Amino acid sequence: MEILYNDIDPSSPRKPELETGMIPHALAALESPAGPQAWAEKAFDGRRGYVRTLVDQTNPVATQDVWMEKSGVEWDVVTLDAGHCAFISQPKELARVCFGFFEKWR
Repeated sequence: MEILYNDIDPSSPRKPELETGMIPHALAALESPAGPQAWAEKAFDGRRGYVRTLVDQTNPVATQDVWMEKSGVEWDVVTLDAGHCAFISQPKELARVCFGFFEKWR
């Protein structure tokens, strides 16, 4: 909880529901080779979005920045003052960011 949901109020009524859903990843998910990344395709040039999460304790900002740099492609980046699960802690702000990407790319 402290890592995935670090930016959620500990007194949140959702806390028990979120705790119940905390189960480990299957080992195969971590050990299996990944297929090709769709974002690497030229068809996505000018249409790649990344939501950079400032207080993410699962994937720290420095790690996120390295991923984007090593991808070798350009990203539209929006930074949120959020943890790993912004879709839980800031769903309206995350939706606003996503719709901003969509409007820009249409």
